[in-house]
Amino acid sequence: MTLKELIISLCGVMSISGQERRGAEALDALIGAAFDEHRVDAIGNHLFIKRCGRANAPKILVDTHFDEIGMMVTGIKENGFVTVTNVGGVDTRILPAGEVILYGKRPVYGVFAAKAPHLMTEADRDKLAPIGELLIDTGYPKEELEELCPIGTP
Repeated sequence: MTLKELIISLCGVMSISGQERRGAEALDALIGAAFDEHRVDAIGNHLFIKRCGRANAPKILVDTHFDEIGMMVTGIKENGFVTVTNVGGVDTRILPAGEVILYGKRPVYGVFAAKAPHLMTEADRDKLAPIGELLIDTGYPKEELEELCPIGTP
């Protein structure tokens, strides 16, 4: 795997704040073989250790966050649209027409529905919609979504 492929794969691991354990296996599968040791401490920090074999060799530390901002399902509408709330600081200005993945029993792909600009009033064009008013269109019927991605799904 190239460095670019590794970075893309690491960025694709779902690790929304509070849900990091879901991505821990994927993290280990992606980079674990490159290290001599992998430990997880009492609060969930992952420690990957690589030894060089030289006595008194300099040590380096690479420190990163494994969690990320995201969203959580708060409702499923009759027409199969999904409502969400933020987990962390989500900037709603970037969401309309953006693609998302709901991590339910299996990944469900969706897109934030956006009202066409020519259908908006002048006041609506300049207004930032709260995240709870945005809808995700998955193309699934309500009953199937309730089974695949119940309320609380990241």
